[in-house]
Amino acid sequence: GQGLAGTLRMLQHTGQLEQRESFAGRATDVKPERVKEMLEAAAIPAGEWEGRKFSFTLDKYDQFGRRMTPKEAFREFCHRFHGMPPGRKRQAKILAAYLKDKQERTAQAGEAPSEAMGRMRDAQRQQAAPFVVLSGNIK
Repeated sequence: GQGLAGTLRMLQHTGQLEQRESFAGRATDVKPERVKEMLEAAAIPAGEWEGRKFSFTLDKYDQFGRRMTPKEAFREFCHRFHGMPPGRKRQAKILAAYLKDKQERTAQAGEAPSEAMGRMRDAQRQQAAPFVVLSGNIK
């Protein structure tokens, strides 16, 4: 299809419209039942719970902007409290895992928009036309 509907269909097919929750932590921290508990706790609106009023959420985020699991947040709290950051190898593992996750997400999304625009500009230069035909045949 063409137009907005075709674009939305393509984005939905490539998975770019889905909201994926990304968590920082170890593999055992992100088991389905624990993730369900965390999402249920996050779904409690600010206001009143068991007769007590509050206006805050207890979400904790890592340096990459991912929401931390409760265990990972506690580990980070302990590191700060005791003044001893994780070792170099652990920090390297965290960075490598983040980069791998980021690379997988970009691979799932398809090619980068800048690459697609570059290919369209090249096609436009070759055809010497003020437009680019995205589908169909050029006559």
